[in-house]
Amino acid sequence: MKTLEDYLSRYDAGTVLDIACGNGAFTRRLIKNLKSYFTITGLDIKKSLRSEFLEDIQGHNVNFIASAIHDYLKSPRSFDTISISNGS
Repeated sequence: MKTLEDYLSRYDAGTVLDIACGNGAFTRRLIKNLKSYFTITGLDIKKSLRSEFLEDIQGHNVNFIASAIHDYLKSPRSFDTISISNGS
């Protein structure tokens, strides 16, 4: 395996949580390269990023949640895969 894309192309991700998703750059990479996934939830504290995040990826079983991580995870949640790319 030489690149992240090589790994992703072999990975069945199930339900995915993309933490600190920002404008969706890494989420788009997941959509393009994962072998399969059921849903991807992009989570970011900045509500203003919603429209940019959802641009060009609607219809791909993807949604955006504007929330702090600790607030969002207060309720029981279940994900098969959790990704964090460039989170700070």
